[in-house]
Amino acid sequence: METNHFSASELVKCSAAQIKWNKQEKQKALNQGLQLPVKAPSERMIRGNEWASSRIKSPYVEMGGPFRHTHSTIWFSMDEVRVTPKTYKFIEHKMVETNPEEWFFYSSVIQTAFYGAMLGTMESIKTAKFYKGEHHQLYIADKKHVVQLHFGEDVYNIKFDSVQVIRFFLTKAKAIQSDWATAKQFDVSWKKKEWEWFVNYVTYKKVNRVSSRRD
Repeated sequence: METNHFSASELVKCSAAQIKWNKQEKQKALNQGLQLPVKAPSERMIRGNEWASSRIKSPYVEMGGPFRHTHSTIWFSMDEVRVTPKTYKFIEHKMVETNPEEWFFYSSVIQTAFYGAMLGTMESIKTAKFYKGEHHQLYIADKKHVVQLHFGEDVYNIKFDSVQVIRFFLTKAKAIQSDWATAKQFDVSWKKKEWEWFVNYVTYKKVNRVSSRRD
């Protein structure tokens, strides 16, 4: 079976059917020698990226790599890695506007846990190729991992059962690689209900408020 490549961000944010459709459209274009147009980022995405950049204090930005499992390769990068004498602190930054919906918070927790779970399987990570700044490589198997979500001005420590978190998304990837009925059934079971699964395997604890000032 051919290896399928997935964006971890898409696996968290998009339905199985949407990802399957996107993949099929991309393959159709490739078969015809065409290239699909790159979707322009929304104004909110641009604001969010600018906001996250203003919070970053470390030179280690957008670091991660491929997580490989049988016929699936999942690509991801963590917004920031802060290195201390005893820990690697992996951070996802999320801009929060007025009165964020509950689903956005839970989706952010799930995304952070998923990235953290994949990091736990790796010995080293690299800066993502798309990042235009300085690139680095970090060996991350020699210190404790601390995984955090910076949700607006609030900081949460995220803990998780790595096996169960990764299993959920491998099941979703497998559904996408299967037929349309399987992909749609996955969405019927879990679309916008993911927290019903993850509440058993992921915890979050607010630890303090974040400062935008660089050290």
